[in-house]
Amino acid sequence: MNMIVVRHAEARHTADPPESLQLRHPVLTEKGRKQAEELHRRLPLKSGDLVFISPTVRTLETFHHWNQSEVAEAMVTPWAGPRIFPQRKGCETLPCDEILSMEEVSDSSLQVDERCEAELWEHGINLMPDEVFFDQGRQFLTRCRKWRKGRVFLLSHDGTITSYREILESRSLTRNDFLLDAGWVHVHG
Repeated sequence: MNMIVVRHAEARHTADPPESLQLRHPVLTEKGRKQAEELHRRLPLKSGDLVFISPTVRTLETFHHWNQSEVAEAMVTPWAGPRIFPQRKGCETLPCDEILSMEEVSDSSLQVDERCEAELWEHGINLMPDEVFFDQGRQFLTRCRKWRKGRVFLLSHDGTITSYREILESRSLTRNDFLLDAGWVHVHG
């Protein structure tokens, strides 16, 4: 499968860590808005494209700046939500990585992934054990493969992108493989 994975643009939670990681639902910075607008110029979306988006404010804002011409279809899903990479026992979800509820996302003009269980919408994939994530993540990627109209994108977070890349590329990656803000890579697998 060919997929283009895109990291969200710069958001306020990275401004002054570790304190800024305590922000709930951080918005894009001015630099982040410019990065997302640059995505519109450098990687324009086309009619028939589908973008799976994380249910966070920063990814939704990135998408809206990127999809200025409003041609791409979008599906907001917790399967694109934040994920700690690598997984470590005893970690907790930081306030900046809490996902929006299905109801909060439903207020937007985007499609919401209603096929996900309520528990996934409540807790996301951030702390999901690797063995569960890799099994169910493969099932999510199979759903993505069924999209035949255009290109498939995943607009997400550094840890999530790296986790999916491990599945698709059948290799181990490290934090050194994280994409930069508003960065992207074609993944084949």
